Amino acid sequence: MKVWTNPGITRNTHSIHVVSDSALLTASIENLPMVNNSRSSRITAASIVSCLRRLGASLRVGT
Repeated sequence: MKVWTNPGITRNTHSIHVVSDSALLTASIENLPMVNNSRSSRITAASIVSCLRRLGASLRVGT
């Protein structure tokens, strides 16, 4: 894993590159920063709410 920082970018960017014997996979996401906190993104709050909802759910699909 590599973590890079670049103070000149305007979005939180995450890239995943996987190399295997049978395939290559590249996935990227660029989150828009929150208006009042540029160190976090809008998706953070939605992820927290989703996690809390799953904790109380009686059915779980996936991980």
